[in-house]
Amino acid sequence: MMGMKTLLLLRHGEAADPQGPGMDFQRKLTRQGLQDMQRLRDILVERGLMPQFAMASDAHRTQLTLREVTGEDYRGQVVFESALYNAEYKKIIETARQLNDRHDVALIVAHNPGIHMAAMNLVSDASDQALQTSLMQNYSSGTLTVLECPIERWEDLAERHNRLLDLIVPGR
Repeated sequence: MMGMKTLLLLRHGEAADPQGPGMDFQRKLTRQGLQDMQRLRDILVERGLMPQFAMASDAHRTQLTLREVTGEDYRGQVVFESALYNAEYKKIIETARQLNDRHDVALIVAHNPGIHMAAMNLVSDASDQALQTSLMQNYSSGTLTVLECPIERWEDLAERHNRLLDLIVPGR
């Protein structure tokens, strides 16, 4: 029997506009962004998808997103990784391949366009067509991709081999 892992890829929640040059890193979530991430936490709990491991870029908005999604009573491992700040999609996939194999459900919170490109490149063409179409069209703030990965070891995560189980978009 082939093992399965679940990879959750999340674009940070809606963030406030930068308050000056060089302030992108410090952007906070808007009230709407916070509410969307709290709703997303409820969805993850309801579906049994709360990750055992969660990683985010060390930008303020991704840290806040991760904290809101996992909640105050989260017992999983949390890592903030500077290499995920505005990372290209290949870096995000490479980061996922380095996850500890004891974690069957993992969450990575990062930025567009990298997080969107990572999701698109990991999805198998055999996935649900309507979900794939939605994924290709838009990846607004707070969008979560749920991927079922037919692997036992994260290092075996392959592009175009993972089933798109769900695409959760705030406000839908």
